[in-house]
Amino acid sequence: MFEFYLDISHKNLMRYVLLVSFLFLAGCASIPEDTSAIAASIIPIDQSRLEVKKDLSFLPSLSGFSFPAGIYLPVAKDATGVFYQSPKGIKGIGVGNAYYPVGGIYRFRNSDGSYGLKSWHGTPKAQYSNRELWDMWGANFSKEVVFHEYSP
Repeated sequence: MFEFYLDISHKNLMRYVLLVSFLFLAGCASIPEDTSAIAASIIPIDQSRLEVKKDLSFLPSLSGFSFPAGIYLPVAKDATGVFYQSPKGIKGIGVGNAYYPVGGIYRFRNSDGSYGLKSWHGTPKAQYSNRELWDMWGANFSKEVVFHEYSP
């Protein structure tokens, strides 16, 4: 009844591939540089700190997060840990490549007494991500993330 025939020439196909490639790469932009308002608005709940020594990219699958270097300040705590906010926000890696101005690293205590790390963004009470972080290529959290405890 109906026939559908699509004639894609080599030239049009290349244009399509270039357009899709450009749009994909445009989504890989870095965290905006003008983020001073974020750091200025952080009110720490205590004097502890998490220091991220260098930019870390955590990509265990098709999506992950990029954590900028800097001092992460404590903004909330719950029964097992403390939420440390990034001075520049965090960036999603993968489909969408979203930028989250409020987010960071959650440091929590496991049942065996050891500590673990998770990503978070949104607000500590209504976090949109709670992904456990571990050492991998491009993100050596045990070496590059240092906890500074408050000692009066």
